[in-house]
Amino acid sequence: MAMSSDDPVDKNAFSSDTEDGGNVDIDFDGVEIDGAQEFANPNDDPETLDEESANLPGDAAGDDDVSESANDEDEDLLDWDVTEVDPDPMSDLTGEDEPLGAYWDEAKFHYEAAAESNKDKSEARIAAVEALEDECEWMCVRWPEDDEPLHDLRWYDEDAGEWRRDAGARITDRMVEKLAGKATDRECNHVHHFLAARNPVPASKLDAADDNRVLIPVENGVLNLTDVEYDAETGDVDLSTVELLDDDPSFRFTYSIDTAWDPDGADIEGFDAWLQSITQSDEARRVLHEMTGHAIHPEYPVDAFLVCIGEPGSGKSQTLKVIKKMMGRSNTSGIGLQRLEGNRFAANDLVENRANIHMDLSGVKLQKMDKLKRASAGESLACEQKGIQGSRDKPNKASMIFAADNPPAFPQSNRAFGRRLQVVEFPARYMDDPDTENPLELQSRPKLKVEQELQAEDRLKACLVHAVEGLVRLLNEGKFSGSKSWEERVEHYETFADPLAAFARAALERDPNGAVAASDVESTYDAFAELNHHPGKDRNTILQTVRNFTWTRMAKSRVRSWSEGDGKDTIYKGMSFTEFAKENLLPEEAHWEQYDLENPNDTGGENDSEPVEFTNIEDLDPGRHDVRVTVQNVRDEPAPWLYDQGVVGDMTEVIRYEIAESEELEEGAMYHLFDAVVTKDDADLKLQVVPGMTDVRPIEDGTRGDDQEPMDDLKRHDVRESDGERPVHVQYADWETVVFLADEAARIRNSPGKSAGEVANELNREPTERVLDAISHVQKSPRDDDEGERSQRDSVKSVKEVVKLVEDAADDGADIEEVLDRLEDNGFDPEKAEKELEKLKHQGEVYEVGSGRVRTT
Repeated sequence: MAMSSDDPVDKNAFSSDTEDGGNVDIDFDGVEIDGAQEFANPNDDPETLDEESANLPGDAAGDDDVSESANDEDEDLLDWDVTEVDPDPMSDLTGEDEPLGAYWDEAKFHYEAAAESNKDKSEARIAAVEALEDECEWMCVRWPEDDEPLHDLRWYDEDAGEWRRDAGARITDRMVEKLAGKATDRECNHVHHFLAARNPVPASKLDAADDNRVLIPVENGVLNLTDVEYDAETGDVDLSTVELLDDDPSFRFTYSIDTAWDPDGADIEGFDAWLQSITQSDEARRVLHEMTGHAIHPEYPVDAFLVCIGEPGSGKSQTLKVIKKMMGRSNTSGIGLQRLEGNRFAANDLVENRANIHMDLSGVKLQKMDKLKRASAGESLACEQKGIQGSRDKPNKASMIFAADNPPAFPQSNRAFGRRLQVVEFPARYMDDPDTENPLELQSRPKLKVEQELQAEDRLKACLVHAVEGLVRLLNEGKFSGSKSWEERVEHYETFADPLAAFARAALERDPNGAVAASDVESTYDAFAELNHHPGKDRNTILQTVRNFTWTRMAKSRVRSWSEGDGKDTIYKGMSFTEFAKENLLPEEAHWEQYDLENPNDTGGENDSEPVEFTNIEDLDPGRHDVRVTVQNVRDEPAPWLYDQGVVGDMTEVIRYEIAESEELEEGAMYHLFDAVVTKDDADLKLQVVPGMTDVRPIEDGTRGDDQEPMDDLKRHDVRESDGERPVHVQYADWETVVFLADEAARIRNSPGKSAGEVANELNREPTERVLDAISHVQKSPRDDDEGERSQRDSVKSVKEVVKLVEDAADDGADIEEVLDRLEDNGFDPEKAEKELEKLKHQGEVYEVGSGRVRTT
């Protein structure tokens, strides 16, 4: 029967259950202990202990106790009943309380007596246990799911004022010193077991959990912040109201900040001057102090994680080193995000620290952030230790603090992510020859000298003072004091994680009548990068990346009207520079005269851009062509080697199209396709949209040039039912029907049995008449119903595409929560997304591969 972690403990209630030297279960007030477990501490390796036993001081290695009789070797590990042992056998002789050290004399006496009479050592062991308890406090931390409460024994070091975790070493050292050769590995482990069993403490009682005050353990005591005076208007803290208490083992603090509380001895002015020089922002410093205060708190007071961003040599790493030194190395870990998400043992090294400070995040995009979400909310993580089977859920106590020159992009940018994210930018740089007029250029100094100054005792005390101020603000306000909304913080972060995306948002906007020169896009990005301290990019990278954003639909063109001379300029139509870009980024040599016009292509000069001559589909032959088409049908499931597939048409004909990658057309939309490639497929022709060669420009809202014929006749055809009242939309019944239509057109064109005049007469008929004649089995359905059905089909397809995207980034299938988060980020209603995902399961399009994970078929 397992003992409730909150039950009272009677330290003298032991009983023995077996006599055969096998597994011995002792029920200690409800605690079941497996007596066959030789080692109480997982760090006490059997082989290590056997080796160490040969090197014990004094006569420990050669004592007769090491070569005991066979009967003694087979004795029960826990073969004695504490209830039958007089806890104070020598009191009858002295008639008074035992003096300090008397238990050790008693233990030695009983060990010697047991050796002489070949009796069990129960009296000797209980004396050793009580001798150790007489010297200091002990506790064994128990987690709710622990079957064996013997893994985390700690002792209280009164001189250091802290609970230490090297209990095995403490027991061995004291027993060897006091009992010499009697302190075998076997006896040390017996004592270890029973110290743990006599002193269980549930994990929920650690770190002053039963005390309602706000207590922070520091080097010279415990800070009481409960009644600290705080000015809500200014955010100032009255440090004189901070109370310093003596430490008490009953607080059971599992950590202690390595810096003493001493506001009078703190170099606050010097520390502030340095932070001011590298952050240039009062708000940034406040957020930094609040996150440091977050780290010294025994719990996880506010959901948050911090990323310090800036160029190399900006001072961010030195700042985090000061925080780490102030807290103490034993209170911090340094686990990066890639390791946290990908290494199953990483969580165990994280959770019981006060801060996780990682100073050089990889710029590789994170594929998932499940553990970061839980850790940054103080939630439990599955902690697994090497060499120990199974895992244990532990709440995270470590504040998550990172620094990066090139921070990674995150897979999400929604509110759940944004409300946790805190960003502190370090805009200054240390340089060998700085501009004295530029406050962001600082004089570089030897690294070790800077560290020596910053980590001096008075600077560390100043860091602790600011941490206390930050924590008091955080607890009173319930949030960080930054003025940015979560959306603004995410945008700020992404300007460093993805500078090209930030540039596109800041400098470009969609404009159906607009255009930008490729050279101006490059120079504008260069200005943006310099303004925000980002590395430069070549023109091809800039343009290719910007074109890939879903909201930027740009079509490349070559024109003569933008510059003087005979040469042509490469421009991208469909976009314009924002007012911000025009005012702050565009260089003097840019094509200003073009951007000041309402339509930058309509200059009215003799060097106007050359008009494009579009080829009718009926006149196509193999080669490159510019065509103007309407998308008649998009195949739901393209061929496996294609990204998109369907049929387009104009007023003269229809033709199949194929796209191998990255681009897709929208059914019913109209496009200009520049440099589309026409190839021959058996007797038929097909149109290929080649990424990097073919420019795809959508015709917004059906707009067209004056010379363009109406293009929506082939997009739909309204007819009347027999009663003449309700219009019906005639659409292609299915993909096979569309293929039939294209084949029929090719058959008519290539029919050997018809004269040229007959073919011409066929092709000159109204397109809608030819469609209706060629497809007699066409499906008729009300337009509204058809559009609703198509929308539903497209949404299901979108859900499946997101599942495939998430699945490709993981080895064990797509996490359903991540799929739903991504869909929500892209505007999907969460409830609808779940329903569509369930529908795909029922249809066999996706299947479950484990709890909360799916794969596509």
